[in-house]
Amino acid sequence: MKGIFKVLKKAQPGTPETLAFVTTLNQKRSQVDWADVDLLNLLERKELKQAY
Repeated sequence: MKGIFKVLKKAQPGTPETLAFVTTLNQKRSQVDWADVDLLNLLERKELKQAY
């Protein structure tokens, strides 16, 4: 990770900044909320679909 900041010619963030960034990432949802996905059901429905 240090290499990224070196290439970008930016100062490497300190521990407080890094912790704040990680905390923010943990609080935000990604594109899919996997906590509420019934993956087995989705796979079974897809398996039942006929191909052209």
